Amino acid sequence: MTSNLPSTPILPDDQKLAVDGMNWSTWKEAAISMARGRGLTGYLYGTINNPTGYVASLYGTALNSDNPSPDEYLIRDGWVAAMLFQNMKDPRSHDITGSDTAHRMWTILLAKFNRSSELLIGMKVERLRELVLKDPRKLPAHIDKLVKRRTDVHEVGGTIPDPLMCTILLNSLPKEEFGTALISLQMYKVVADLVQHLRKWWDIVWKRRVEDEGVGTPLNTTNAMTINVSASACSNCGVNGHSDKACWAKGGGKEGQAPGWWKAPRRMEPSPALVSSYQQARQARRGQANPFSPPTANFASYGSQPIPPQINPSAMTTYVLAAEIDDYESDVEGQLLPF
Repeated sequence: MTSNLPSTPILPDDQKLAVDGMNWSTWKEAAISMARGRGLTGYLYGTINNPTGYVASLYGTALNSDNPSPDEYLIRDGWVAAMLFQNMKDPRSHDITGSDTAHRMWTILLAKFNRSSELLIGMKVERLRELVLKDPRKLPAHIDKLVKRRTDVHEVGGTIPDPLMCTILLNSLPKEEFGTALISLQMYKVVADLVQHLRKWWDIVWKRRVEDEGVGTPLNTTNAMTINVSASACSNCGVNGHSDKACWAKGGGKEGQAPGWWKAPRRMEPSPALVSSYQQARQARRGQANPFSPPTANFASYGSQPIPPQINPSAMTTYVLAAEIDDYESDVEGQLLPF
């Protein structure tokens, strides 16, 4: 008799069958997959029954045999039943007990949950399509929300294939920011590839700027609280989005430490001496001259290396840098790659 079976697979709590069955569609596929991986789906569907008048075999039967011995049937059916029972949050709420056969459990669940509501699916799809990105700084969080709502559609029995999801994602992006790049991005038919490309664009164009401004995607509760506090107007310059301690303007806690793209409010220009001191300190930390410095700078330290060309910031929405950027004003290597 062949009775060796692996331990019962247990899903994470958030993937177990909910009492209301809202995740039935994805849970059902997981249950079928686990049974199929052991060759035991016949116990789910009731195509393998407890044998009668069985002639015992000296060597037993294979795990996926359709003609098990009575003892083998009890062990294998019990394994499938345990897999179902232990992956439900409240089996008794479905009139299921631990002594039921696997087929009885499956029949009860099918009768209760195996029906899709076109109205419910439509509502979930509408919630997915209504997401629109207004602030490019929040692109990572926007993508995460889209992925979550796509999962919501799948859990109620709907399907959003990759090509359609790519279209929904592109339609949710601001036309002013992405412009003609959206036409080039239509070539993507796999969501993972498109998301990777967009995240790389965000890392290049916005990540450093968001970090400097102190405004961006909250990664956890602590960050969210910090962002909410910093969203109030600065008491030093009166501009929203940062505190007086993080202010780059005259009199601010970080006076003179702004990146090169920042423009000070009128009559709040930082002290030239502080700006110069900060730039010199940054140059020293980097251990080399700035390749975007004025022509009067000393480029001897570069040897025969060519000086990277000036980059038009407006072109950043339609191109992706091949190498990482340490600073918007420096360390640009490689070349621009079109979408």
